[in-house]
Amino acid sequence: PYSALIPLLGRRRLLLISQIGTICSLALIITAISLVDNMGMKDDPWPAVVKPACLVNTCTACVAQPGCGFCSFNTTLGSAGFCIDGGPSVSVAHRCEREGGVYCPSHCHSSSNWFLGISMLLFVVYFSIGLAPIPFVIAAEIFPQHLRDLFTSISISTFYITTALVTLLFGELYPIIGMKYVFVIFGVLSIFGLLFVLLLVPETSAKTPETLHELFEEPWCCHGNGYSRLGASSSIQHEDDEEREEVPNMQSGDISEGSRKRRNVSN
Repeated sequence: PYSALIPLLGRRRLLLISQIGTICSLALIITAISLVDNMGMKDDPWPAVVKPACLVNTCTACVAQPGCGFCSFNTTLGSAGFCIDGGPSVSVAHRCEREGGVYCPSHCHSSSNWFLGISMLLFVVYFSIGLAPIPFVIAAEIFPQHLRDLFTSISISTFYITTALVTLLFGELYPIIGMKYVFVIFGVLSIFGLLFVLLLVPETSAKTPETLHELFEEPWCCHGNGYSRLGASSSIQHEDDEEREEVPNMQSGDISEGSRKRRNVSN
């Protein structure tokens, strides 16, 4: 079961695997969408019957516009097609079918659709093994007991708010910039997330609540490496220098005190 996988691999490693997997899956999704968009052609054979909003060059941009549909002439990779008015003018759809095409008001027919489906399935799998559950586990571990309820609630609320924003922004950006570029934005943000995990997220597995705060005293990228050891050795060296300075001073003070005593005795 998955609950046994978390302590076996560790929180941080699962996050890294999940983050790298989702980035690779997004790259595959972008590639698959590009293959689907190869069906589009720039020259519209029926410009007089097409709405201005339907004058787009790719299938995914066409089906994103309200009242538009894509007319594809075959379902093989690289098949030709164009965007037409599929709203009240139903005869346009009938004409597309009479010409031997397939009218697609809401989706794109392509032999690369299986590639897109597998890419999305991989994204769901990689997201589920790390990015979905691990933030809740870490949030419940890193906060002290008297602050755990408050800050765990804040972190979980932030998680769901950002998830809702992603859902809303996808629906708003998809008709404007196209599906492919929406996933490009998600891919860039995922790369920033990978850097965040690499540099700032420590491994909390097998740590007690008393020792967890030590993981955040310095950035995880510098925790336990040469920079930390250099700083520690410099501090120790400085303390040793101070001790060596104090020893001669104490010795000189003792010699001065002994000289005064000898002078008093001789007098």
